[in-house]
Amino acid sequence: MPLLEVTSLSAAYGSVPALHRVDFVVNAGEIVGILGHNGMGKTTLMRSIMGFVRTTGGDIRYDGRSITGLSVNARARAGIGFVPQGRQIFPNLSVEENLHVGIRQDRVSAAKKADEIVALFPRLKRLLDRQGAALSGGEQQLLALARCLCTNPRLILLDEPTEGIQPNILDEITETLLGLMKGTEMAIVLVEQNVDFIAGLASRVYALSNGVVERELPREHLTDPVKVNQFIGFA
Repeated sequence: MPLLEVTSLSAAYGSVPALHRVDFVVNAGEIVGILGHNGMGKTTLMRSIMGFVRTTGGDIRYDGRSITGLSVNARARAGIGFVPQGRQIFPNLSVEENLHVGIRQDRVSAAKKADEIVALFPRLKRLLDRQGAALSGGEQQLLALARCLCTNPRLILLDEPTEGIQPNILDEITETLLGLMKGTEMAIVLVEQNVDFIAGLASRVYALSNGVVERELPREHLTDPVKVNQFIGFA
């Protein structure tokens, strides 16, 4: 049974259609990519799955049950984590305080959980007292991912994590995500337009254009410029 199953999903902003009968599945233990240019509906798809955008048709099933009518908070409590485009950390809180915001436990347990998460992100360990606004874009992205993990998600929706990020931190993000996936049933939906980044992580990729899934691509096609240009027009 898929962990996430999106069926004939449609969404709109007012009278303007944004998604058109989108279908895709994500199994436990895999990273699935959503690849496409800006303005093609990638972020709308993530926000629809999380419940921020009202859907106009279709169904979203998570762990075997429909969540289409659930609130954002109910979806989060069910185990869906969201790292939005632009990161949206709390700029006036310290790194440590940002992490504690995502932990629903008593103070002692929260401190222990924060320590476990920071161990996955060595760069953040020396920045715990620094305000979020003082971090670089890459450090903020690491913090956003770490804060998401504090909620113990089974499914992570990761929207454009490479935007404005320096290459050395991209490598850290890749290594961290691959490490997280080892021996786990967690799944990740990765929205990107960086072909190299998504090819290094995703086992399968859906090409999204004008709110429509054009086709599913195997990972190996992303290293072939001819196929990338044919199906996505990125090369």
